Amino acid sequence: MNFTALKPEITKKFIFSKGINQESIMQHYTGLDVSSKKLMFSPFRHDNHVTCSFYKSQSGILYLHDFATNEHINCFQVVMKKFGVNYYEALEIIAKDFN
Repeated sequence: MNFTALKPEITKKFIFSKGINQESIMQHYTGLDVSSKKLMFSPFRHDNHVTCSFYKSQSGILYLHDFATNEHINCFQVVMKKFGVNYYEALEIIAKDFN
């Protein structure tokens, strides 16, 4: 019997439907306070100066903006960057880590 067919398809919609929000994902994988309005050190590289902050786009997407590299990354891209995985692997990591 193929049990992988019984596994729910993990999508962004599936993750959000379980009460997991982008703020909790972002905070869990960056270790940073997403509610802070202050500049912070980058969680992805050695940083001698505070260069990162969070903001929400007009469409409601939370981004981490790194002013030093000019990257704007959402919560799923944070997981991709942290673990060096693709989008679907990042969804699986989030689903597993948040049960």
